[in-house]
Amino acid sequence: MSNEIYYKGFTGTIEYCNADNLLYGRVVGVPHTYISYHGHSIEEVISAFKESIDIYLLPEADEDTTLQQIA
Repeated sequence: MSNEIYYKGFTGTIEYCNADNLLYGRVVGVPHTYISYHGHSIEEVISAFKESIDIYLLPEADEDTTLQQIA
C-alpha cells in the first residue's frame, strides 16, 4: 500500500495509529498551512483528505475559517 494519496494536485500522507485504531494523514507541500485528516477506514481517510482539500480551496474561506472547518 502506498503511503501517499493525490487529489487536485495535492499530495497527502496516510499513516496508522495502533493505539487509536485510526488512519490519519496530512497534506504536504502547502507553505505555512497544516492540513490534517483522519478516518477509521481507507475510504474514510481518502474522503476526509479530499474534503480537506476542497475546503482549503474555497475562495471565500480565510485561513482561520479553513483551519476551524478541517479540525
